[in-house]
Amino acid sequence: MTFPDRLRKAFFISRPNRFATWVELDGERVYCHMPNPGRMHELLHEGVDVWVADRRAQGRVTTHDVVLVRHPDSLVCLDSRLPPSLLLEAWETGLLPELGHCAATRREVPYGASRLDLLLSCETGDWLVETKSCTLVIDGVGRFPDAPTKRGTRHVGELIEAASDGFTPAVAFVIQRSDPDVFAPNDGTDPEFGAALRRAATSGVHVFAVKCEVTELGVTPVERVDIRGNELHTARLAPNSSRVSATSRPICSASASTLSNRRLSRRRCRNCRRTHSP
Repeated sequence: MTFPDRLRKAFFISRPNRFATWVELDGERVYCHMPNPGRMHELLHEGVDVWVADRRAQGRVTTHDVVLVRHPDSLVCLDSRLPPSLLLEAWETGLLPELGHCAATRREVPYGASRLDLLLSCETGDWLVETKSCTLVIDGVGRFPDAPTKRGTRHVGELIEAASDGFTPAVAFVIQRSDPDVFAPNDGTDPEFGAALRRAATSGVHVFAVKCEVTELGVTPVERVDIRGNELHTARLAPNSSRVSATSRPICSASASTLSNRRLSRRRCRNCRRTHSP
């Protein structure tokens, strides 16, 4: 993913709230939007190099977005809005072969009490995917979350339900930096999320982790990262006698034609017996 605009280097000053920062840009104090609600205490400290994008618009309070930070000799992307697009890029470049060919994509999918990031109609099933942005790395281990997240725990619970509702659910951790060797839930910060993720991994939810190369020009998914813990695993398609193999049937045309314009229904399609809007 290439950034649409050239980034400018600045220096971090302070963060008055989760979504706002002060930086020094060209010798002036500039009020910026922080597109990430995480704590990021290990990344954001006074004087650290950051890169900002000009986002001036009528009616907007802040003039720039903070996009990158240096830590300590590499770059970390802070924009938590990017992981759905980065995951699709990872699939397009072959990092997610489990999905196979996908014919339709829908974003911000209503499911239960949540809106999940992606619905992919693939030859291996209808994948319902929630992505999470990971910026915390401790001793070579990517960790999520860096602050307690009831919303994240709820998302994982919705995915567990989706597994019994005919979908192939997955949670994908997009690590927006290049230094981790493995990924693990951050139990010390949010044990409830860690417990939910382990429960999900044993309940039919696939768990992915992908790390990225970050430069001033853009962010690129480059490698799958192993999941630490006996209860968690990188995604594997478990045998399922009720699912017709991808080689014996094409993607259901009803699924591909309706994913883009209808709310999800919990009814099974008469054409392919998978759950989508018939």
